[in-house]
Amino acid sequence: KGANIVVSLGGRLTDILLKLGIPPHKVLISPNGIDAKIIKTDHQYSETKSGPVKYIFIGRNEKRKGYSVLTNAISIIEKRIHLTIIGDFPKIESDKHTLNFTGLLTSKDEIYGLIDKADILISTSLSEGMPTVILEAMARGKAIIATDVGAVSTLVNEANGWLIEPNNLDDLIRNLNNVQRSSLVNRNHVSLEKANSFTWDKISVELLASFIQRQT
Repeated sequence: KGANIVVSLGGRLTDILLKLGIPPHKVLISPNGIDAKIIKTDHQYSETKSGPVKYIFIGRNEKRKGYSVLTNAISIIEKRIHLTIIGDFPKIESDKHTLNFTGLLTSKDEIYGLIDKADILISTSLSEGMPTVILEAMARGKAIIATDVGAVSTLVNEANGWLIEPNNLDDLIRNLNNVQRSSLVNRNHVSLEKANSFTWDKISVELLASFIQRQT
């Protein structure tokens, strides 16, 4: 509370600071960013694209990533799911769903290639700051299903995806069931547009300007 400026990624993280008694005028929002080079400039999404919606889940095998919520949803949901899982997660078997486990991948180009083949990124984290993986998926023009934790709400809303309650199996299943391919066209375009606001070049300029403004 004695600091002149307290930096926050935004969203629920800012709410926490305010509840702790930090005066609003001391809170400076400084989000994470991405390299502008990874943003797809040739992105095209066809409304006539057919076939099942393809999902992708990327992360580390940590409890806070909410992988068990995702696997529980897969075991229950009647709708057929096509899902690629990147990370050191234990495999699950399914006769109904199409599941592709890649294991750990270190090549960003390979990861971006798999994101490009998907339609929607799923993030079921129980806690987060501002996930870079969501920014990266947005930069590739993908809609997002993500839990409303940390600063995620500054990236995802109904225009480019679906916010769900953390550790809420029913909410995840309901949103997966409600996804229609026709609803992805606008959401994917909005994700791509929003990603342009989160490049490191823009963030650094805005952060410097905010610091200067607060010093005058």
